[in-house]
Amino acid sequence: PNELAELPDGTVVVRRVRTGYKRSDEYDRLEYALYHLAARSQFGGQAVVHALHLTDETAEPVVISATKLRNRREKSNAILAGITAGVFPTEVDAVTCPRCPHFFICAAAPPGPLKLG
Repeated sequence: PNELAELPDGTVVVRRVRTGYKRSDEYDRLEYALYHLAARSQFGGQAVVHALHLTDETAEPVVISATKLRNRREKSNAILAGITAGVFPTEVDAVTCPRCPHFFICAAAPPGPLKLG
């Protein structure tokens, strides 16, 4: 988080500060669920997550349903299990691959010499 604060009632505010506009799917993104999970783990039920969008001049609490939070937890656990196991599947993309710094050593590249024609 960008900021941690404690309210007079003891509630801990975990705040994310963004310089841009609030996106339409902003709070559906994985990072906000991770903020919620981390805040609960560290501070228990006495924590809330807020977002501050500087361009919009918007500051608001981030509310995520229990179902979405559970699904995001499962997704993040799967991601972490994959990282721990060393599983990094490649996603071949004609637009982003040529710009990638690992383009010439990528495991997704077919083996053998380049054949033209």
